Amino acid sequence: MTTTKFTFTRVLFFSFFFLLAFSFCSKDEGKDPSPPPANGDNGSGGTENLTVTDREGNVYEAVQIGNQIWMAENLNVQEHTYGASTCPRVAGFTPSHILNYDIFCSMYGRLYSFHAIVDGANLNIHYRVQGLCPDGWYIPRDDDWLELEMFLGMSEEKANKIAEERGTNEGRMLKSESLWHNNGKGTNDFGFNVLPGGSHLSIILPNNDFAKRSFFWTSRTSLDNAYSRSFSYDSDKIHRGISNQGLLQFLRCIKDPDDVE
Repeated sequence: MTTTKFTFTRVLFFSFFFLLAFSFCSKDEGKDPSPPPANGDNGSGGTENLTVTDREGNVYEAVQIGNQIWMAENLNVQEHTYGASTCPRVAGFTPSHILNYDIFCSMYGRLYSFHAIVDGANLNIHYRVQGLCPDGWYIPRDDDWLELEMFLGMSEEKANKIAEERGTNEGRMLKSESLWHNNGKGTNDFGFNVLPGGSHLSIILPNNDFAKRSFFWTSRTSLDNAYSRSFSYDSDKIHRGISNQGLLQFLRCIKDPDDVE
């Protein structure tokens, strides 16, 4: 009788410590992962050292932010059939100062009209428009930018506003840490690295917004215009606007989610 009682007590004793140890293991497994590095995974895994190559052999860095994979540099495809494009040209500079503007394209990317980036695509039937983007990538829709902005913390109510700056510090999180006028730099938290390359009214006129602003196309159209995004040296927010399709602005391609491995 004594032996049976002792055995039963030992079983209870070891069962208690087994359950205690199991509970600690379960707590460790349920902990939230550590915050991701600024130039790495950003929450979805397996995205470090991403690159993409365009039709001309130019190689770009890419970055995952939330569930999206974006180019971390502006497109710089020189040859295209439609529209116009140019390298950023700083106001006040002439060929006697800089003989080759390609250096600006290699650093800031190329400025395109809307017709250049869509590359003859019929926007009425294409859900995602590849345009000048590499295979498996496409011109970001207005909705893609909205998803990015809301992932960064912008409320849906603010994100859906038009023709104004929205949010709080989402623009600062995406801007580069240098080159902005009057120390209007960002923190580049996710490696998106928006550079202040401005925009052009035409391929002839100089760039008066250089070092002060940066403008990006979306594929969403409105009559002869298209939705766009812009960043400014004097704001931490992101402007959602509508630009004339003849303006020259930058393009950031986004990876087609159906093509993600």
